[in-house]
Amino acid sequence: MKKRTIQLIVLFASLSLAGIVVTQLFWIRKSVRLQEVSFDNRVKEAIRTTAEQILIYNKDSSTHIEPIVKTGPLFFVCNVDTDIDSFLLGKLLSYEFKYQNISTDYEYGIYDCFSDSVVHSRAVVDQVSSTNPKAKVIKEIEFDRASASIWVHFPKLDGFMISEMSQWLITSALLLLITILTFSYTIFSIIRQKQITEMKTDFINNMTHELKTPISTIALSSEVLLKPSTHGDTEKIKRYASIISEENERLKNQVEKVLQMAMLERGTFELNRQLINIHKLIEVSVEKLRLKVRKQHGSLVFEAGAENSLVQGDWEHIQNVILNLLDNALKYSVANPEVLIRTTNSEGGINLVVEDKGMGMKPEVVKHIFDRFYRAPTGDVHDVKGFGLGLNYVKAIVDAHAGTVCVESEINNGSVFTVFLPHQAAG
Repeated sequence: MKKRTIQLIVLFASLSLAGIVVTQLFWIRKSVRLQEVSFDNRVKEAIRTTAEQILIYNKDSSTHIEPIVKTGPLFFVCNVDTDIDSFLLGKLLSYEFKYQNISTDYEYGIYDCFSDSVVHSRAVVDQVSSTNPKAKVIKEIEFDRASASIWVHFPKLDGFMISEMSQWLITSALLLLITILTFSYTIFSIIRQKQITEMKTDFINNMTHELKTPISTIALSSEVLLKPSTHGDTEKIKRYASIISEENERLKNQVEKVLQMAMLERGTFELNRQLINIHKLIEVSVEKLRLKVRKQHGSLVFEAGAENSLVQGDWEHIQNVILNLLDNALKYSVANPEVLIRTTNSEGGINLVVEDKGMGMKPEVVKHIFDRFYRAPTGDVHDVKGFGLGLNYVKAIVDAHAGTVCVESEINNGSVFTVFLPHQAAG
């Protein structure tokens, strides 16, 4: 997928997500407003019914109940030109609010328009009582009877409205969160897929280069050997035969790495477990690299520090792990590589440590060093040979042996790879 296409997908997806968020916030706001209207209507209905019951109690059929007025965001007034019994008013309001499912704190009272004063006031607060946990605590200023207006005030309405809509708000928030997470994961997957595609493309290009070089060398050497002038030259035949052998071995190793990748990707590899002497295995592996070390004018030292060097594992795969780690240490040394491989015992197993004094790695490189196709950037794509498969293979095999692998590295100060393998077979 082209970079421009991905940018357009991310742009349109971001705009869509922004539209979803704005729409969701709009409907939340609209729902809050509808909830407020519903609450106001229920309060007005409760107050109106209360006023009607008072008129019935007073046997007053001539008095007209004026429209209930909301004088503030939390304040309601009903003018009733009749005597109002404060005790009856409290009982009726409590019943009607309960009937209308209004369970928040409220204050109510009687206001005398003629004297311009509050002649009765009560606050009904939901509060836990030591004697009765469900009781309502009432604060009041008592007057017996008055002819005036009924007022009701809700001091904690915001909290009540939120509790009324809590389930809806939580559901909306969860849906919004899921949408954002899904969007983020999708974008991450697209970007990650693009990175993998680029890595695979780089791998194919690099593999083509790596395979062409030994093939070309073998072809040239074969041509020289086939020339009649070469037939009597024993030294030349030996030299070119040696070149063909080396390049053939190199070609074999590269093909082996590709096969390893395919095997890991399919998950079809099986371990042929047996009792292995790690020290013996390391000695064999080190011997295979002696010629390469000499050509680079370097040193490869083995220190057998572990007292118990026996593990249950697959000889071939563990040898490949050791060879990959040693080969990496040699490749990423600037000149005259100095590589140390040593063993130590730890609880339940053996530590295999490979140290080099090479170029080292930055922290951001270390984080991805075991990813498939990942290669530490070193400038030109071919200045360090490899496919970016070796360390991914190392981790897969170590994991299959129920072991661990970790790395410590500092730029220009080399790297230390530590592999832990348990003595007993896993599984």
